[in-house]
Amino acid sequence: MFNPSGEYIREERSFNSRVDERQVIGHEELTLANEGNINNPATYSYDKGGSFDAGEYHVDSGTGKFNYMFGDSSLNSVEVAFFAVGDGADNGNNYQYSNDVNDIWDALRVNSQHGPEIGENNLEIVVDATRNGDRNSNYFKNPIDVIYVPMNRMIWNAKDEPAS
Repeated sequence: MFNPSGEYIREERSFNSRVDERQVIGHEELTLANEGNINNPATYSYDKGGSFDAGEYHVDSGTGKFNYMFGDSSLNSVEVAFFAVGDGADNGNNYQYSNDVNDIWDALRVNSQHGPEIGENNLEIVVDATRNGDRNSNYFKNPIDVIYVPMNRMIWNAKDEPAS
């Protein structure tokens, strides 16, 4: 996910072979590029063992948001917050999503089986939101703000008729 300044966050997963009808995650990696390191982004591996060393990250989930936490002393955390955003089909109801979202993968499966439920809304994902009105304590110069339209909410309109 990018912002207009070219800053970005990328979380990748690779998978091992299937075990008992389940995909096993082999490796997870998070890449962050802010204004100061666009050409040399910071990359972190997911902390699986609990030692939480430098160069590793884990996710601290909460209600309506989660934080990427880092083993480096130079970077504390990056906040990710979620908002349900109406598109007119639901009378434009907008609200900060108040249920648990454990990680970005949960957010990408909203309205799916066992996933967070946002109903007839879209999901706004805001990375590194302003904390207490102060952007100086944030990792990104500008927040990364993305509207995610869940697949089952995509509305296809008929092609416009040519003018006569």
